[in-house]
Parts: sequence; structure tokens; C-alpha cells
Amino acid sequence: TTVAKWLQDLYGMRDHGSTSVPNLKSGVGWARKSEYYACLPLIIDEVRSNDETRQYLGMFRSYYDREGRTMGTQDGFGVRTTSVKSCFAFSGEDQFEDPATRERCIPIRVPANGRELVETYRWMEDNRHLFTGITYQWILEYCRTDATELQSRIRSLDRELVSAGCSQRISKNWAAIGIFGIEMAEKHMPEFDFKQYLIAACQEEAKFQKSDTTLMQFWELIENIMAKDNSPINTNHIMLDDSGKQVHIWYPYVYKSVADDQRGRFQFSKNAVLTAIKEEPYFIRDDLRRQMGIEGSRPRVMTLDLTKCPDVIKNIAKAM
Repeated sequence: TTVAKWLQDLYGMRDHGSTSVPNLKSGVGWARKSEYYACLPLIIDEVRSNDETRQYLGMFRSYYDREGRTMGTQDGFGVRTTSVKSCFAFSGEDQFEDPATRERCIPIRVPANGRELVETYRWMEDNRHLFTGITYQWILEYCRTDATELQSRIRSLDRELVSAGCSQRISKNWAAIGIFGIEMAEKHMPEFDFKQYLIAACQEEAKFQKSDTTLMQFWELIENIMAKDNSPINTNHIMLDDSGKQVHIWYPYVYKSVADDQRGRFQFSKNAVLTAIKEEPYFIRDDLRRQMGIEGSRPRVMTLDLTKCPDVIKNIAKAM
């Protein structure tokens, strides 16, 4: 929170540019701020992995897409839509668990240990009244910048990040700020290869997000359920093929077991998860009938190629 406030000091926004998740409530006043403070940073603090934060995730994603809020007016049936013009920073003890929301953000982790905590803090607090001078310098530098050339460099870095394995959304977010980080490093820390650091950090974030997708959460929940005593998921519902290279899953039952175990906390529909599975390279078919479940029944099952599956699915299959 302190670091976020220092960033706001660059624009003189500390006193009126922040709120917290518990104070959002209807969000009407905050929506008006997001329209008024165009291009300036607004901060939402107290982000946690709880229901209070989750209820606002859709609104947070709408900020990224610049979707305004529509409100009624006092005159007849009139409406007014507030535009989203600000930039946003979220601070708190947790990062967003929702993959779609997390992908729209650039995570900044501040280490708790192994760094100097007293002198630097005191210097920043004593000099934060001078921070707006930095913003003025940025404005002067931008006025001397060829915007077309800058956009070209950002697109070039974007393509490099995509070729390094980052998703399109992640690469664009990181390229937009990374190009300035490269310039600053070249000027002030020429011995540090910031570009290589940026690519490695972006790859790590993309890898982390890939391992934390909705689909991976689904498979991990199945693995956790199977580790319990008297698990409701067993060989009647997941079966290895005779070759040992394929696994058959009675998907409707397994999905219901996950939904029951989570008691409403797993917020993705059966069809949404099934569609995501079908898009994976390990999916083979979902129209095969096998002897499973109730004795004598032959339900339709989903067949997956274990040679292409991630480790979590292989662990599930090995438990059979």
C-alpha cells in the first residue's frame, strides 16, 4: 500500500485517488472518479482472496475493457453512462485467483525479506512532495518523442514476448511498460540486461497463469477429492484403458462430485469446463460408451490421451 501511495505522489493523487474493497459498495462514486481523473492512477486497496473481493471481479475486468457504468437520471427514463478513463492499481495481501482478472494485470511482488527497510522508507517519505517534478519531466520528454516510432518499438517488443511464449494479452501489457524500463536501464544501469529480465519474468508469469487456469483448478480439485478417505470418485468413474495410454472419465458424475465438494465455490459450468477440455491437445473424444458406474450401465465417457496430459491428470489415472 505504501509503494502504491508513492506512485500516486507522482501525480499528486494521494489524498483523493484511492479506496478499498470494503468501501466500494455500490461503486457509483468510484465510477465517477474513474471518469474524472483521466489517465491518472486510482488505487483499490485491501484485495484478498475472499468473497468480498470476488463480487467485484467482473467490475475490475470491465475497467480494463473500458466499459463504463450506466446509471439512471432523474429526468424521465433517461440514463447516463460514465466512461472509464483512469488507470488502476490493486494492492493487498493476495493476488487475484481468477485467471481472467489476473491476466489483465501486471503483478508486482515486493519481497518482505532481504532488503533495507528504514533509510529508503524515510528518504521516500521526506521527499515525496518533490515527486510531481518527475511527472513534469516525463511530460516534457514525451513532447519530444515521436509517437509513431514509440508505438513501433512497443509492437516490436510485443512480438518478441509472444514468440517467447507469452499470451497476446500478457505480452501487450508488459510491452507497453517494458519499453520504458529498457530505456531507464540503459541510461542508469547499463550493466543490467533489463530486456532479458523482462522476457524471463513475462515467461514465468505466463507459465504461472497457465498452471492456474480454470481447467487446471478443476483437475487439481479432482486429485484432492481422490486423496480423501471414502472418496466419491473411484474406478467406477475413472478408468485406465487396457493399453495404459488412455484414460476414460465419466465426466457428468466427476463434475458433480467437484461441484458438491466445493459447495458452490467452483463457479464454472459443466459445459464451460467441457469446452475447455475439448480445446486441449490431450482430448480424444467424448462419445464412447464404457461399462462404468451402476452395474450394467454403459454411460458416455470422455477419453484423454495420457501421453499428452499434464502431470495432474497422470496422477489421477495412476490412482486407478
